[in-house]
Amino acid sequence: QRGREWERPVNIEFFEPGGKLGFSMNAGIRIHGSGTKVLPQKSLRLYARKDYDIQNSFSYDIFPGLNKTGTNEPLTEFKRLILRNGGQDFYRTIFKDMMLQSLIEHEAIDTQATRPAIVFINGEYWGIQNIRERFDLHFLASNYNGEPEDFVMVISTGSLDHGEPGDERPFRDMVSYVRNNDMSKQENYDYIKTQMDVDNYIKYVAFQMNVGNHDWPSNNVNAWRYKTDYDPDAPYGLDGRW
Repeated sequence: QRGREWERPVNIEFFEPGGKLGFSMNAGIRIHGSGTKVLPQKSLRLYARKDYDIQNSFSYDIFPGLNKTGTNEPLTEFKRLILRNGGQDFYRTIFKDMMLQSLIEHEAIDTQATRPAIVFINGEYWGIQNIRERFDLHFLASNYNGEPEDFVMVISTGSLDHGEPGDERPFRDMVSYVRNNDMSKQENYDYIKTQMDVDNYIKYVAFQMNVGNHDWPSNNVNAWRYKTDYDPDAPYGLDGRW
């Protein structure tokens, strides 16, 4: 089951190694994932909301050294977090995805900050899971100094994932243009470079191919943009391109 009606209230406590309390707050929790929901140890998604706590974000240096994209400004505010069970690597190392993302985090490609944790639920040892950022509009707002409503996210089919109805139209128009115009012509290619960050896309595809991601590209693909007209002088990620 999925959606807000399946969210449950919880109290979350985060302890540093050695036992020092990092934070304690009320929040919401849901089961996270797709096919991996069948695993005995579920991934969990954590929601910070005013409905649960006056502190409506996880405000703590959960990922030491994490900065907002393209800046030296520390990122210590999170609206959503994931306790990931390792996904399809659950019965192996548990950490493969976080290790692979670390190989590309020096490039201008969005990766999820991560930190391994030992999880207890109601005082009972639950196992090892990985604390992760979650890719959504709050991730983009936090990392790129915007507001959630300033961004849109779609899946590879062009269907809207996060945003307002109609926000997906520029993506579909772009894909239609590529299908119906010869990309070997310089003028057509130059136009597409005003619609999408081609360098970012090339690095992304090359990385997925090199690590042998077998759950891709027909699945687990998202594209996003800052909702504005193309501005080549805008800060990275805020120029209006996909």
